Amino acid sequence: DGPLHMFMHADWSERDPVIGAQRGWYTLDRRSHGLPDSRSLYSFPGNYAYLDDKGQVAFAPLPGCAPHLVNENGLCMLDEAKYTTIQTDQTVKSLFVRASRDIGNSAELHADLRLSDVMQRQQAAPFAATVNLARGVSGSPDPTRPVVVLYSFADVGPIREATESSTHALNVGAKGTTAGWQWNADLSLQGNSVVDRIDGFLKPSEALRLLIADQYRFGGPNSAETLAMLSPSLRRKGRTSLSEFVASASGRAWELPAGTVMAGVGVEARYARVKDVPDPPLQSDDRLF
Repeated sequence: DGPLHMFMHADWSERDPVIGAQRGWYTLDRRSHGLPDSRSLYSFPGNYAYLDDKGQVAFAPLPGCAPHLVNENGLCMLDEAKYTTIQTDQTVKSLFVRASRDIGNSAELHADLRLSDVMQRQQAAPFAATVNLARGVSGSPDPTRPVVVLYSFADVGPIREATESSTHALNVGAKGTTAGWQWNADLSLQGNSVVDRIDGFLKPSEALRLLIADQYRFGGPNSAETLAMLSPSLRRKGRTSLSEFVASASGRAWELPAGTVMAGVGVEARYARVKDVPDPPLQSDDRLF
């Protein structure tokens, strides 16, 4: 028998995230370039939209807006670009190992293993919504009349997604020549699993309950327990697997006056599975939005 030959390659790479707030030029407020201010009225602590005495739609900021977010009209603006991922946070780990060995002068055994794990994180602007209130709240233009709040749930945090994907693949087999026939046989086992987590969306039933009970304060402060009820983490898991066996052989079958007749035979079998495991909220009418 011949010597054992091995090859191995390992890799680990990390990439730091870049968020819009880390780059001064990444903004929706382009007035310094002579362009419009495209920031959103759906901000934190938000703006009121109401009908004034003339029956026209008017806007007013909720108290507590940070000075640098107030525009020339005194309204509170949200710069969604500042929350957005420019470069994804990523960690990649991989390993490849291959081994082979000659058996006599006409056969070879071989095996290879591949493993990889990829983690990615990214984010977007906080969830925003139009909230209709039967009556105004503290600071609204007229607390006795209905009011609409253009609001960003920034205290919940930006919408964040973390995805981890793991892959494995094992292949073992043999090849060689016997009585003038070339043959090979391989067994392959492959699999992939993905776990996806999203934070920052709202659960409708809890949002409605907390707003009706006046347990959520626009613009804060709100307790960590309140925010956790308002926006629970959302997970989804998936797995795939593939088992495969392939064997083939080819060689001289017989001789004819016109020449040699070649023949080939083969067999192939596969078995695949796919499994999706979403969190219960994804399967109910009370799913996050």
